Amino acid sequence: MKEEPKKIPRRRPTKEIVYGCRIEDTGLVPVFITGDLFELWGYHHEEVIGDSDWWAERLHPDERDEVLDRAKEIFIHGVHTHEYRFRHNDGSYRWVYDRLRLVRDGEGRPVEIVGSWLDVTEFKVS
Repeated sequence: MKEEPKKIPRRRPTKEIVYGCRIEDTGLVPVFITGDLFELWGYHHEEVIGDSDWWAERLHPDERDEVLDRAKEIFIHGVHTHEYRFRHNDGSYRWVYDRLRLVRDGEGRPVEIVGSWLDVTEFKVS
């Protein structure tokens, strides 16, 4: 009798959001976002663009300080990845895998961060 191959459980595709933030004295200011942010986390692009507090205010309070401290590593290494919980507009928290890359101007000064967010909640809780 021939053995049936094991079926791998199918997970729905994870959506990725690509973003860019200008580096200013007040912090990181979102300047572009691609992808459906509303479908992913319930926010409209207009709520995010130009708001330097938007991201940090939605980090899980138990992780906020550590995430903000570790994010500074991008200025040392030029790249950074981390996972953290992020508040959906409905009040729930989602796990995010965040990849960042530092962009410097011609004189080597940091001017922008470009990155991507992946909602990995399904993988963290299963």
